[in-house]
Amino acid sequence: MLNRITFERIFLFLIVTIVGSPYISSWFPKFSDMPVGPLIRCIMIIIFYTILIYAMFLSGKIKINGFLFSIFILMLAGIFLSIIENQSNILQVILGLHALVFYPMVFSILACYFNNNYSQEYWGRVIVFLKRTLTIVFLGASIIAIIDVITGGTFTLLLGYNPNYGGDNFSLINRYYNLVRANGGFADALAFGYLMAIAYIFFIYNIYSKYGSKYLNSLGALLASVACVMSITRGAIIALAISTLIFIFRSNLLVKISSVFFAFLLLVGISLSSYSDVFVGRFTDSDKGSKVSTTLRYDMALKSADFLAKHPFGEGLGSQGAGSILSTTTERINTDNFIFHSLLEAGVFGGVMFQLLVMYQFRVFYKYSKGARRFFFALFSLYWLSAAVSSSLQAGILSVLFWVVSFIIYSEAIIKSRDPNKLNR
Repeated sequence: MLNRITFERIFLFLIVTIVGSPYISSWFPKFSDMPVGPLIRCIMIIIFYTILIYAMFLSGKIKINGFLFSIFILMLAGIFLSIIENQSNILQVILGLHALVFYPMVFSILACYFNNNYSQEYWGRVIVFLKRTLTIVFLGASIIAIIDVITGGTFTLLLGYNPNYGGDNFSLINRYYNLVRANGGFADALAFGYLMAIAYIFFIYNIYSKYGSKYLNSLGALLASVACVMSITRGAIIALAISTLIFIFRSNLLVKISSVFFAFLLLVGISLSSYSDVFVGRFTDSDKGSKVSTTLRYDMALKSADFLAKHPFGEGLGSQGAGSILSTTTERINTDNFIFHSLLEAGVFGGVMFQLLVMYQFRVFYKYSKGARRFFFALFSLYWLSAAVSSSLQAGILSVLFWVVSFIIYSEAIIKSRDPNKLNR
């Protein structure tokens, strides 16, 4: 088994490079005209996978889920056919592999390592470390984003963030008309909104699992929900609301009253702020920008379906995500649906295998999440809502942290079922 301290350090470096990639790109010069943040992030995630897989093979008793492995191989075959058919360049391939392989497979790799090297003492301490790390990340990200909104977008600039770190033609969604949308410089406002919804679920889970200070976790849930609302991302706000309804459905009366009171205060706060008219326009489509955004989603979905009917091998790996700017021969057809995103990049066959892989990961998560099913359903609904109305899951900060939170709940449920006294608080 990999030394626990070594594992924790590798994981910490991975999270730092994924979360801090935009800032690393802003602080340091480009490498061969490319932002250095994504390059370091790529190296770290490869190192992370390599060391964990190597450690499993060294154990001499590696156990692999045959069905999951078969789906993975079939998905890679579909991706390979798409690459050959569309002649994607190497940089596009690398970026596409991140979105469809490296990021979502974090759950499977961690779960495989967990089951091949199971030790209650080892994993009890590791999970506490994972929770501490994410607590700091989520608190820091939400605080920075909220302060940035309050200061009109100047706070992240003071931290050295460069909105155009990818080049003059590169910029992330961070404003709605003249209003700053919460993003903290970590991602565009869409991905950040969903990230804060995940953070909210994470902090509520900490309260449920009695990890850490109840007051600190309550503060974290409050800050995450405020930052989510400030992102003005409709899907993320809906995911936040759905998660809250799931949590309070079977809760005691005090929790229900507290939740209703908190929701009331949040609505009052919005109504008294400059965001009031924006939210009315966003959720009723009475605002011109929101109406256009909704219409474009329908148009992109129809265009994607039509393209796939004529080109079953898709448009090539990396053609729909950030890699789209690297090619002059392909067109970014769909930017607001991760399901079509995967089909267009991996082809119909590869894209379907990708969706099966994701569903199988959720199946494993559900099977072993007894006692924490409400958190499974909160994350499950968030994933598919995000996938249906955005391509935000191509972002490492969202996808990786989503699956890490899922792994924490999954692995802790297994440990508790075997020996509830082994988890260190």
